[in-house]
Amino acid sequence: MNIKLLENKYTVAVIISLIAFTVSVFAGAINWLFQFAVCGLIYLIAGLLYKNDIKCIIFFSLVIFPFIFVYSALAFIREAEQVYPIALIPVISIATGMIISISLKGKLKAFIISAYVILILAAAFIGMPNWLSFVFNENKNEISLMPDIKFHTEEDKAVSSDQFNGKIVILDFWSTSCGLCFKKFPEFDRLYSEYKDNKNIYFYAVNLFLKRDGKSGAKKIINDLNYSFKNLYTDKNEAEKIRKLLKINAVPAIVVIGKNGEIIYKGQLYTNKKVVINNIYDIINKALNDSD
Repeated sequence: MNIKLLENKYTVAVIISLIAFTVSVFAGAINWLFQFAVCGLIYLIAGLLYKNDIKCIIFFSLVIFPFIFVYSALAFIREAEQVYPIALIPVISIATGMIISISLKGKLKAFIISAYVILILAAAFIGMPNWLSFVFNENKNEISLMPDIKFHTEEDKAVSSDQFNGKIVILDFWSTSCGLCFKKFPEFDRLYSEYKDNKNIYFYAVNLFLKRDGKSGAKKIINDLNYSFKNLYTDKNEAEKIRKLLKINAVPAIVVIGKNGEIIYKGQLYTNKKVVINNIYDIINKALNDSD
């Protein structure tokens, strides 16, 4: 590249912008938590690279424009609430970096940069999981009572949802086509192990029937995995009924039923203690306390 071109202050700002944009967008290939951290840190660095030989507003606009124009605009237009924090953090970070670059020096500068990096990482790996839990489960419980749905056991014994009355029931809906379901099974198994001695609570992994599985396909798959929790199965009609009445359009999906047959939670499985919004342990313990 031409050296004289690199000496142009505006060209340098554009190069910083393109690098920051590319790294930030491709970080999403890993996960949203990592992308938030990368966006926050990369635009902090971009802000710290600011020099006084260019007006603040021009540097800020040149560096942040591609991200705002593409990523942030699409996030808000499509109402992708899960990535709103990612869409906003670059603006905050570059502004913070520029302020630090202009105003601070020496040990104080190093301290503020370190504190901001810690804040970004905490927001990414503690704040983002709670935000995702909130977004993906906000106001999703549109039904108050568990509808009449029938399942069958390993031995093809019929089980009706009204038989759950008086007990707290946790249903983990899955299908054989869902890779994430299999990744979450160990977490569900550990959850079951925590409460297996409590006679007031039942745990079931519920397979949603897929035609390609036939009658025995799902049973063989789950039995080969040898988990401790119990299993229930559905046929074509009941699987369609579950998808329609419970509005389960994607799996894995957790449904928690209270002792009076009311659905008290429908959403994702969150057991990590860092997630305080819709943490399944809190939901279960509250249900158990309410039933005393």
